[in-house]
Amino acid sequence: MTTTDQVITYDTITAITAEDDARTDEITSEPSTFDTKESDTTAARISNDLEAADKADAVCRKSVETQPSDAAVAFVRAFLAECDVEILFDGSLRHARAPHSATTTAEIAGFLDQEDINGTWLLDELVGETQVRRAKITKSDLARAVRAVTRDTQRARRKDIVLPLLMPTSDAQRAAAAVGWARLAEAVFETEPVLATACLQHFIWQVKRKLLNLEIQHHLMPVVWSPVQGGGKTTFVRRLLAPLAELATGPVLLSDFTDRRSGDIYRFPALFVDDMEQIEVKLVPVLKSLVTSEGLRRRKLGTSMSEGHRQQTTLIGTANIAIDGLVADATGNRRFASLAFRNGKAETGGDPTVWKAVDATDYGLLWRAVDVFGEAPISSHLPALVALQEAGRPPDPVLTWLRNLDVDASAVRNITTRHGVRAKGLHLLFCEQASCWISSNAFAERMALHVADPTVPFEPKVEKEYGIIYPLKEGVSAA
Repeated sequence: MTTTDQVITYDTITAITAEDDARTDEITSEPSTFDTKESDTTAARISNDLEAADKADAVCRKSVETQPSDAAVAFVRAFLAECDVEILFDGSLRHARAPHSATTTAEIAGFLDQEDINGTWLLDELVGETQVRRAKITKSDLARAVRAVTRDTQRARRKDIVLPLLMPTSDAQRAAAAVGWARLAEAVFETEPVLATACLQHFIWQVKRKLLNLEIQHHLMPVVWSPVQGGGKTTFVRRLLAPLAELATGPVLLSDFTDRRSGDIYRFPALFVDDMEQIEVKLVPVLKSLVTSEGLRRRKLGTSMSEGHRQQTTLIGTANIAIDGLVADATGNRRFASLAFRNGKAETGGDPTVWKAVDATDYGLLWRAVDVFGEAPISSHLPALVALQEAGRPPDPVLTWLRNLDVDASAVRNITTRHGVRAKGLHLLFCEQASCWISSNAFAERMALHVADPTVPFEPKVEKEYGIIYPLKEGVSAA
């Protein structure tokens, strides 16, 4: 970095801060399309809810570290302003006017000469600046100031991104969004377009509700899947998340989300899990709990202490197979919606109109048209969602075996008492005949679920002095 000869004084810091405030005023004072009392009330409600959510998060992550001096904070802000460096929500830094890519031959050398900047670079440069300007600010004070400025900037950055997405839309915009949703879903999904639209709208609704710390009904994670590599599913999800900018983190591994050491990822409004891997059976309940939880505790790295986190993130993923092949759960995957994506890769027989639809969609409009205070978009589509989830669910071997079991066969008669069939014997018989070993506890859980099925010959279990038995249903033959 090339430093200037100007000495940073409190006068110049004040001037720079005033310019920043003026720029902020210009942004926030832009004329609104909705100059009505109702719109003003809604905007005020959203702004107040954002502030309330911030306060709740601050309480959850209360810090006990020493506060930086005002001089250090002012010095950091002045340095960032003079160097035209921005702090993004994810904590990364960027030069505001630096090109993000080289689009011509003449731009290549200049682009490659750009310096990579990060937190270490910032602190080193700040220490150097204090020496050049003979400012009496310690490195530890600067480090605390950087953290304080980063937190403030992240909060402001988040508000700048999400506030336009939370504001109400006009009737014309909502109508245009409805057309956009229909065109997109019909072009890119094999899943019924209306249901696919409802699932994605519900994802957006969940993101918005969590931003305002509002209650969520019907927690749901959409999983866009296709066996074809390069068919467009990953690009589609990236485009869908684009209005959130860096507030949508990822791609991450599904196992990272369930890792008890992971804490930072829960503050991002959206989390993208690309190419989902199969998750261990023992982690399935943990994953489902995290999808629905409002808060959690995670160990602070490098210490034996834990800290609270508000669960602010909503998951969306892509996969090469449907969710049932990745998250094995006999009780059902009602927290997930598998949306089959059409192949857009012409080389493999796909339809190129998929890519055209992905490229032509105004995703910002789709986000803005989802009413954060409205009814859950999936509410009126729950029967169709359940049917989709059941259709993709592999048959339970226990249920299949029970439906085909001959209760008059000698193998069953040998474990039958006058009150019913012995649970232990039934479990062992299943493992032998189905060539499928599961624990006695797992078998009991499946039995508790399946005895309600009228095609299963057993009633709920009964405890007797000689053990647990399953009585036969009325009308079922018994020797």
